[in-house]
Amino acid sequence: MFWENTPEDGATRQAMMKALAMVFVPAAIAIFALLYVVVPRRPPTSQAWANGTYINPCCPPIILRDGLLASGKMKSRYTVDYGKRGYFINVDEGIGVDGKSVKLGALAQNVPFNRVSEAQPAIHGPESLHLYQVETFDDVIFVKQ
Repeated sequence: MFWENTPEDGATRQAMMKALAMVFVPAAIAIFALLYVVVPRRPPTSQAWANGTYINPCCPPIILRDGLLASGKMKSRYTVDYGKRGYFINVDEGIGVDGKSVKLGALAQNVPFNRVSEAQPAIHGPESLHLYQVETFDDVIFVKQ
């Protein structure tokens, strides 16, 4: 049966669309509500998880303390977040290593901990912090004291 452009066929199509919408919209809402109830939510990450002093011979130490990052005269706020590669800090201004100092305003906003691989994500405890050189994008590892 082929649809023709008659008023009766147009009315039939509209009625079928309304009937399908009356079935699919409530079904979709019910599925999303069920997923919301059933899927466990992850509690927010404690900012104290990253606390410590991280050192590298190239630069002054980086001190992370309850959401405040300090290195030399530089200070900034950060948050600890969790992604598929484990924990990382998110610095709003961006951060990187420029010569012999840690610099704000660099490209990297997400700074990973430990190894940056999916096989060994940073989930247990922070051992190192990985910043990048501003010009060469080389990995600069700051080890936790």
